[in-house]
Amino acid sequence: MKERLIHLIELLKYRTQNDFAARIGLSGSIISQYISGLKEPGNKFWRALAMIHPEVNPEWLRDGTGSMLRSATVLQPSLPFESILSNNTENGAQIPENKAVNKEKVIEKALPEEKKNVKIDKIIIFFSDKSFQEFHPG
Repeated sequence: MKERLIHLIELLKYRTQNDFAARIGLSGSIISQYISGLKEPGNKFWRALAMIHPEVNPEWLRDGTGSMLRSATVLQPSLPFESILSNNTENGAQIPENKAVNKEKVIEKALPEEKKNVKIDKIIIFFSDKSFQEFHPG
């Protein structure tokens, strides 16, 4: 679990283990004990992690089973939605020149009927190399 917890803290973009600990309501020394293997995370850790970062798969963190993330839920903001719908390669997002993209149609096709009138806060794209990119529609 040590390596996975270190990786998760980095992926979640916490500057330090203490920042991560504070965010989930634990002390930095407890997180250090988890990482060093001196102590196993208890219920308080698992509940706090699920509350603060529901996108994290606890089975992956606990024993490496499954994917790190549960679903298409985002960790940190990155690019505005418009950058994926433009031919701007500055941020690594590109739509092929021969594809005309209509933002509303993309969103409409992606949403289930019961969510058509709900505002979209975030869109995440997961890549086969286990990386992901987050977009904010505006």
